[in-house]
Amino acid sequence: MSKPSAAERTFIRVVKERMAEGHIRSVINDEFASDSHHPLGAMWETGLTSGFGYTQRQNREYHLWDRETWERTYGTHEMLLKR
Repeated sequence: MSKPSAAERTFIRVVKERMAEGHIRSVINDEFASDSHHPLGAMWETGLTSGFGYTQRQNREYHLWDRETWERTYGTHEMLLKR
């Protein structure tokens, strides 16, 4: 996987700042996002997106559960990005 470009790093920094200020909602529901998470696989590598917000609970569950269980519960990364 390639590293993010300077523009992507700037975008991620701005997203994290806006999350800290309470301006970004989770892509899953209407709760305030607190954790930036990059999508897996080709979405990240092709530069289609640089990150999107989850709540702390959603991000913690992502790392505790296996990917298939998480995606059955919340949707695939591709579906969330299209939303």
